[in-house]
Amino acid sequence: MATRATTRGPVTADRRRAVARPGAGTTTPTWQGPTLPDRLTVSAHQLVRGMQTVAGNRAMTFALQRDGGWPGASKKGPAWNDATPKDVGKVRRLAIAGLAGGAGGSFKGGDSAHTTEAADHRAIVLVPQGFSPKDPVDVLLYFHGHTEVWRGRYAGFRQRTFIPTAETKKAGLTSDNKVRDVDLDQIEQQIDSSGKRQTIGILAQGGPQHQFGDINVDAYISDVLTRTNKEYPTILTAVPKSWSVILSGHSGGGFAVQDALSAANKPKNLKGLLLFDAEAMHRDMRQRITDDLNFLADLTHSDADRDTRLAGRPSVRAFTSAGSPYADRYEDIVGATIESTLKRIFPNGRKAELQRLRTRQALQPLAPAETVRLKELLRRRPTDQAGRDELRSLRARQSNQPLRPADIGRMTVLSTQETQLATVTRYLPKIQQLYQLTALPVGVEHEEIIRGTPTNSGNYQAGQGNLEKALRSLP
Repeated sequence: MATRATTRGPVTADRRRAVARPGAGTTTPTWQGPTLPDRLTVSAHQLVRGMQTVAGNRAMTFALQRDGGWPGASKKGPAWNDATPKDVGKVRRLAIAGLAGGAGGSFKGGDSAHTTEAADHRAIVLVPQGFSPKDPVDVLLYFHGHTEVWRGRYAGFRQRTFIPTAETKKAGLTSDNKVRDVDLDQIEQQIDSSGKRQTIGILAQGGPQHQFGDINVDAYISDVLTRTNKEYPTILTAVPKSWSVILSGHSGGGFAVQDALSAANKPKNLKGLLLFDAEAMHRDMRQRITDDLNFLADLTHSDADRDTRLAGRPSVRAFTSAGSPYADRYEDIVGATIESTLKRIFPNGRKAELQRLRTRQALQPLAPAETVRLKELLRRRPTDQAGRDELRSLRARQSNQPLRPADIGRMTVLSTQETQLATVTRYLPKIQQLYQLTALPVGVEHEEIIRGTPTNSGNYQAGQGNLEKALRSLP
């Protein structure tokens, strides 16, 4: 076998093509490639057995797997998006193409002048070392924003490689063989540092203006994981049977998150929303808080119902950069929404009204002896404090008008609202844990919001990134 393999030459990925032969429910791989001399021709069965003998089952897995990587991936520098897995810390970075969903256009040239790589139906998959498909799995599905429009940064997760021209020089573009997720956002480093070994990252590649196509979340994730398992079976050894979803978007990627939450695309098990200056999603966040507060205020629900409701709601973590339009949209969105909802449930003016009604209800008519006592106090006008207090109380009861049926009805309504307010207030700590907004200090710009530090801050330091903080905070 060793002589035959040396004479024939290695069976490379470009020469392997497995096709199905018609048969009774079985598939036999047949190798399509250069014709072998008759004296070296072997059957597919013999070839398979020979490879098993020489290198064992692991070699067979490599030989029969589909090729990974992006077609037309840059071969310069690290060649980030070719078929070779890239290690970033303890996270494996894998490039997957040919997906059913996702961006439909190649988006090359124009706003995408940063790269020679296409964008259609592609994603980056991040698999931490130690990941087990048999244990509970979280999938972080992340949508980049308008990073290549106006700002001259990156073309999504495509390698920043191109032939410089006068136009690219004028636009201030840089061909340095870098990719955004590793060199700017530091997504791999943050997943690694978070210790979330059961979190797989899927970074969807889109067009320059959040063109991600139609993505049904669970179907898209299933396609990505299935392809990853087939193309990198030693890294993702099996497709998980189920998973929880964490949707995340930066800037214009918020529109993709919004689309992913539509009735047609929403995942079955949504665990969290991580928003980084995410457009459109501030309205969603405000509505979610309001809906939860209204549910808590509904007195037809038991505390068990309320606990179940909040336990099933996705955690939302929003980050805004100082001085940006996004900061205005998200400004104190949690506290302000809670305050406005509580005021609507039971305004301060109604609290005073309820107290007056309760005071009237508590004042009993004067007994005959108390009437005599009131007359005596009015005649001698007491100067001591106790006497004055007694006179004031008796006069108030004498002038009090008993509650009418309408007053009693009004007091019932206000008492109900008071109970609603008290119920919601008891649950506010859970609401504030569920919905969190972080306003970044001056010095961290819109494009730096995920990494949490200025671009020139150097290598990633554990705990500094906002993505890491968000992942750690999820239950």
